[in-house]
Amino acid sequence: MKQVVIKIDRAIKQLYNLDVSHRAENFIIEPNSAKSRTIPVEAASGQQAAVIVKFTAKDPSNVDLGIYFGDQIKADISRMESIEPAQWPHQELNALSVVAEEISHFHYLVDRFQAEQRVTQLELELQGEIDKFLLIFYLVQQTMGESRQLFETIFEQVFYRFTWAGNLSDEQKQRYVQANEQARQFVKNFGDTMWGRRSQEQCLEYLRHFYRLSQTEKLGFISRLP
Repeated sequence: MKQVVIKIDRAIKQLYNLDVSHRAENFIIEPNSAKSRTIPVEAASGQQAAVIVKFTAKDPSNVDLGIYFGDQIKADISRMESIEPAQWPHQELNALSVVAEEISHFHYLVDRFQAEQRVTQLELELQGEIDKFLLIFYLVQQTMGESRQLFETIFEQVFYRFTWAGNLSDEQKQRYVQANEQARQFVKNFGDTMWGRRSQEQCLEYLRHFYRLSQTEKLGFISRLP
């Protein structure tokens, strides 16, 4: 599994030109480690994955991060390492989506902490929804080649072929639905304008600009898309 995490970590740093020394694979919470005993009950009892954030009221600037993956996610990702992307089954592709999203959360939090900026949960989920699509598309097209058909196939997988967890509160469900809808609109517009109209440099500039916007700016940006 670690090799997949390393690939995603490198890809997101390259995608957004992130100048950070932190590597996601070094923050994975290993079983039976000291950090594993501090995982919240809700994460340890069935949640697929989570970025664990810890700080004290006395010193909120001292933040400790960890990335938790459940046993099923680890097993699915481990199987993927020996399968060509074109043959990745639905279950394993879903696992990759989960891993990509959590690594997105990790780096987004690090980026905002370093910039001393606040982060909302909606902002985090919105960027995570966008990133998991972009990262999966990037990994798959490395072996299958870039095409609009591949874009549409992964778009369908990420934004439509999933189910919500059954233990979500109404507030969580509303936030996830909003993040999914906003991200879907952003990615669809990106796909519609990317092929034949923008160079790779223009695409990266577009994505990097959006990445560094605040939540209000991101939502305003998407609301103005055609």
